Amino acid sequence: MDFPKVLTAMGIASFIAGVGISYLFSIEGVSFAFGLGPVLDLVFITAGIFVLSMGFFGYGAPVVMLLTGLAYGNYVISEPIAGIATVLPMVIALYAGANAGNLIHLDLQGKANLYEHLGGIGRPLAVAVVLAVAVGFLAPGLPALPEIAAAIGL
Repeated sequence: MDFPKVLTAMGIASFIAGVGISYLFSIEGVSFAFGLGPVLDLVFITAGIFVLSMGFFGYGAPVVMLLTGLAYGNYVISEPIAGIATVLPMVIALYAGANAGNLIHLDLQGKANLYEHLGGIGRPLAVAVVLAVAVGFLAPGLPALPEIAAAIGL
């Protein structure tokens, strides 16, 4: 089985658990925002998830997403469309970071060469950054939960 995909699935499950814990215990005031605006904040968070997901040769990826789920839990619950759109570049960066961490581990063991697989790391990371820029521009205009409920008649 593909190790980075397993870690990405574990990371998504950890993120969902973090959102659930955040909602259950009403964790508020936790934010990764740097005050640079939604675009740059999301780009820096996406890059940070990539770097931290490489930690412990990719094994740190689920922990990173658990903490991200705790921080973004109320945002995902209150603005589900923007929240899910915000998470997409993070998940792609998570996969790229887990893949990079795994390749670093295999390179140190002599089973693979990291430099031969840089495209497999760089392409998903570039897609994640471009998607983060696009979502950063679009997310503030996406409808929140009350607007969605009013639109469907709830």
